[in-house]
Amino acid sequence: MKILFLRLLKKALKCFAIVSILIFLLYIVLEFMDLYRTIQQELDLKYDSWFIRIPLIGTAIICILFLLIGILLYNYHYKRPRSKKTDFFEELSKKLD
Repeated sequence: MKILFLRLLKKALKCFAIVSILIFLLYIVLEFMDLYRTIQQELDLKYDSWFIRIPLIGTAIICILFLLIGILLYNYHYKRPRSKKTDFFEELSKKLD
C-alpha cells in the first residue's frame, strides 16, 4: 500500500514538473517575441477577470470530481469485504471490467 502511494506521488510530481516547465518555456518564448505584454494588455488581466476565474473554477471542479472517483475506486478495490457484494459494487465492477 505504501509503495503504491509513493509510486502515485512520484507520477503526480513528475507530471506537475513537466507542466510547470512547459508553461515556463511558453512564457519565455512569448516574452522574447514581445507577445506576452501585448496579450496581457489586450486581455486586461486582473484578479477579478473571467480569464482568471474560469480556469480556477474549472480546475477546482475537476479536482473534486477526480477525488470522488478516486474514493469510489479505492473503496471498491481495498475496502469492500470479499463475501458481501452490494448491487452498487456489482454494477461498478461490471463497468470497470
